Amino acid sequence: MPGETVMLSITAPKAVFRRSQLSLAAMLLPTNDTFISLNGVKLPREGQVSYLAHAYDAGSEPNNESCADIPGPSCGGAGYSPEVTGEGFVYPSPGIHGENELSVEQYAWSGPVAKVTIKRIN
Repeated sequence: MPGETVMLSITAPKAVFRRSQLSLAAMLLPTNDTFISLNGVKLPREGQVSYLAHAYDAGSEPNNESCADIPGPSCGGAGYSPEVTGEGFVYPSPGIHGENELSVEQYAWSGPVAKVTIKRIN
């Protein structure tokens, strides 16, 4: 839900961390094909660094905002339907518009949608 925090720990050999970059992608719920991503961001040599991540629409499905088409705990829908096509290209997500079951007041966004903090633990 908006404002919640998720923590993930990654353990890797020192040789991996010498590459000093991280890429990630994660689905944004409740949506049917919106995600956040960071591409090749620098890992801190010590301490921590934070990045703001924007939302992107994968373009794989129409943005009908129907819970029947949105997986996850908020809606519990079926998720991807291969017989339904979307825009066909990735673009900055326009956010939730309140066109169906999702509330603009609860789920709308503008600007960055996630703060990713990377902390080096030696």
